Parts: sequence; C-alpha cells; structure tokens
Amino acid sequence: MATAYEHLPDGAHQAGGGVSGRVHQVRAFKPHVLDHLKKVYSVYGKGSWTPQQTAVFLKTVQHDTPSELALELADDKDWEEGTFLKYMTSSVTSAVAPPETQDLSWPLSAYFISSSHNTYLTGNQLSSDSSADAYKNVLLRGCRCIEVDVWDGDEPDSDSDTSISSSDEEGAATSKSKKRLSSVKDKLPSSLASKLEKTSLGSNPDSSPPLTKSTSTSSSPADPIIHRAPSLKEPRVYHGYTLTKEVSFREVCIAIRDYGFVVTDSPLIVSLEVHCSPEQQLTMVAIMNETWGDLLLPEPKEDAISLPAPGDLRGKILVKVKYTPPPSASATALSGGDTPPENVDPAAAKPKKPSKIIHALSKLGIYTRGVSFKSLTQPEATMPTHIFSLSEGGVSEVHAKSAKELFEHNRRYLMRAYPSGLRIRSSNLDPAVFWRKGIQVVALNWQNWDEGMMLNEGMFAGTEGYVLKPEGMLVLIYPPLCCSFCDAHGIRLPPFEALTTLLPRHRPPSPSRNALHHGSHHHRPRRAGHPTSTW
Repeated sequence: MATAYEHLPDGAHQAGGGVSGRVHQVRAFKPHVLDHLKKVYSVYGKGSWTPQQTAVFLKTVQHDTPSELALELADDKDWEEGTFLKYMTSSVTSAVAPPETQDLSWPLSAYFISSSHNTYLTGNQLSSDSSADAYKNVLLRGCRCIEVDVWDGDEPDSDSDTSISSSDEEGAATSKSKKRLSSVKDKLPSSLASKLEKTSLGSNPDSSPPLTKSTSTSSSPADPIIHRAPSLKEPRVYHGYTLTKEVSFREVCIAIRDYGFVVTDSPLIVSLEVHCSPEQQLTMVAIMNETWGDLLLPEPKEDAISLPAPGDLRGKILVKVKYTPPPSASATALSGGDTPPENVDPAAAKPKKPSKIIHALSKLGIYTRGVSFKSLTQPEATMPTHIFSLSEGGVSEVHAKSAKELFEHNRRYLMRAYPSGLRIRSSNLDPAVFWRKGIQVVALNWQNWDEGMMLNEGMFAGTEGYVLKPEGMLVLIYPPLCCSFCDAHGIRLPPFEALTTLLPRHRPPSPSRNALHHGSHHHRPRRAGHPTSTW
C-alpha cells in the first residue's frame, strides 16, 4: 500500500488551474464587514430604499448595465436592509464576473490546455515523494494534461538495456551500474546518502520470478505473448535516477479514474513517459484497460485525418505516448496518407531505429501520438495526430532559427513544452512566452506557487481547462457539411476569407482589449477575456 501523504491539500480550494474563476457565494458576513455594509445602506436611505434610491446605488456604486438594472428592479419594491444584505451575498456582487460559456467546437490544436509537469511529485524534482494524491490535487485544481513517468517494477538500475523513453528529450537518462551507484553515494552528503537506499535510485527490491516469452503464428511480432509469474511486480512511477520515492502505476491510474472528471468532463490528456521493458509495457496496457475501461477512446478503424474537438471528447482520457507505426505500415502512413512535402529535411528522412515502445501500448495514443522532434520539416510533422515535446531551451532554439515555421506549425498541430531539468526546486518558466508561440500544452510544476502558476490561474480562470486561442493563431476552415455538399456537387470553394461573414460560428469570439478597465463595479471587474487578448 502507498503511504498516505496527508500534507497534500485536496486541491479543491487551491489555485493554479482556474478555480478563482468559479462563482463563489458568500453565506455569512463577518461582524466588521456587516457593520460596513450597514453604514453603506444608511448613506442611500433610512428605513428602506425606494426603487429610485436603489437605482442610484446600483448605477453609481455597482455600475450596473441597463439590462442588469431591469433585472434587479423587476419587482419595483422598496429595499429593506435585509433585502440589501441578501443582494450583497448573491453571486451578482461577486468580485469575479460569472465565467463565460466556453466554445469547445474547434480542433484540439486551437486551444491552450492547462497542463502539469512531473505530476506525481509532491515537492522538488530531486528528493521529494511520489504520490497518487498528487494527481488528485492537480485534477481537483482543473488540470487537463498530466504526466506519468513509468519504470519497471523490478530492478531498473541493472546493466541490461531495458530503459525505454517515450520522449527523447526528457527520457535521455541511460542505465546506471551498481559501481556508479556506489560512486554517487560517496559524493552525497551524509544526510542524503542515508536516504538513498529508500529511494528509487537506491532501491534493491527482491528478485521477481522472470517472465517467459513464447511465440505464436497468430501473434503480431510487436506484441509477444507473455506468461506472467504470480509475484511479478507491477510498473511504478517516479523521477528516474533521483532520490525521489516511487508509487505504483496502478495506484496512479486509480487516482486518475476517481478524480479525472470531478471538476469538469472536458477531455483529460495523460502523457506517458515510458521506461519499461516490453513485458511491463503489456502490464501497463492491461492496467489501463482494466482501470479506465470506457474512459479510453475506442480503437479507430483508420487513422484520423484531423483532430477532433474537445467538446466531442467529453468524459474521455486521451493517452499521449510515443508513436510506433504498425509493423506493416508504409512510410507514407506517417503523414496520414498524404504525400510528404517536397522540402523534407534529408536528415529526418534517414532510416529509423525500431521503436522500443510496443504497438499494443502505442496504439492507445489515438489523437496524441508522441513523436521525437528533429525538425519542423520531418515527415511526421504533417501527421495530423502527432505532438512534439520540447524543453523550454529546445523551444528557444527552434524559435531562434525558425520562428515563423514554429508559429505556423502550432496553428495546425499539437506541441508540448516543459521546464528545464535544471529547475530542481520545481520553479516554473513563463508560460506566456510559450503561449505566444502557439504552444498548446505548456507543462508547469504545480508543486510550486510562483509567477508561472499565477499566470496559469489567470489564463484558465472560469474555464474547463481549455482556452480558445486568439483569432490570429487559428486556422479558419469551412464547416464539414459545407465541404461535403460542395464536393458532391462539383462546386469549387473560394478562399475562406471571402465567406467569413457567412460562417460566424467558425470565427472565434473577439474578447475586449479593455477588459481590465471595464467597471470598477464595487471591486467587481468584468472579466471579458484572457491574458491572450492583450498580446
């Protein structure tokens, strides 16, 4: 059983993922607030307020609009002190305006998504605990993309080549020998060295009965038949080659199932970084299917040619994992059947090493197929369902060389950015820098409360963890019904811009650029947009 980490807040009242945008209602006033409100009431009338006196207060103090005035004065009755106090406890007087209804009908690539990095950690990146409660915490705070680093349940530090990563950038760590482990212990302070044997780096679990592999003529070469020994340990989750402690992969999956859709039913992306042997990857697949069941997307009959809308994926878990083409797939399948662009980078077109991620696990990544980034012109860069993952430094390098190409890529396809590995204390990058580049999934260290997390709170306040990009970052398209009708009748469509006035549904809302200056409504600002509206 995992240790209960009672010091972790449940997340329901913790900021970072947009909880400040929810409508809060005051149930009772503290004595000093009550005294102040009674004084305010006495200024505008004694005994009771006539409708005229009430209107003066609502106009001059609350700055109500004509429509709000009509609603609040509909009964045309005097306001007693009790009526006034009841009004002041209602959601109408909240310091935060009610959240606007989100349009989730655009493709996934059209949204910024509230995301977490190394979600399993409870503190710093080097020596903190891993806990299933960390997933409960961020999910109750509104996070919609979480990360899980998965390792073999048996000894991960042997010399055998069983360390496999689904992200070449984040998973570049190689197998450590016992000699190196001893060297590390000698260099550590005594206070940390004493903890080493209890952590993921120094653990030496009892040997488990080995797995035996058998072949079958009916089985795929990518999916070997595994005979599992009864006492085999299941995969575990932790930060590899650090002093962090692990938690079982099954417990993490259970926490995701139990809390993934409590706050919202918008789609949840589970980003897997896999360092497991093929045998334990099969165990991962079995655990996910058993635990998540119908929460997983059904396997499609053919590859998607476009990304779906978040609104069409409600209540579903999207697995992000490294993409492995089916054994019989041809090179053209990488681009979803489309012909690769002529300016493909020759270096990217070289023969690739066989993937160490088995197809049974890879095929769970339907709309979020992780692809190792080499260049923006590699063949996979036009695969509709791919997603690149780059460190903050990697994004800066690509932007310095190909700023326009990076921006254009992110208008159509998914990209993820994550903090530098040097941020040991779980500090955060500035997410706005990456949002401006159109990057949808900007993963932050939710273990820390700093400027980066404050900006994340501001971006996603009052949303379902998805924020539609500004118009300049979107690709305007014809509705599918329009396209199919025209194709069937041989009608050639003109450029989209010529018909934008006829297709208002497919144009994003235009948030007010003066949102922060609208209404000093008794400390009641009208939130008419997001940080993106000021870029």
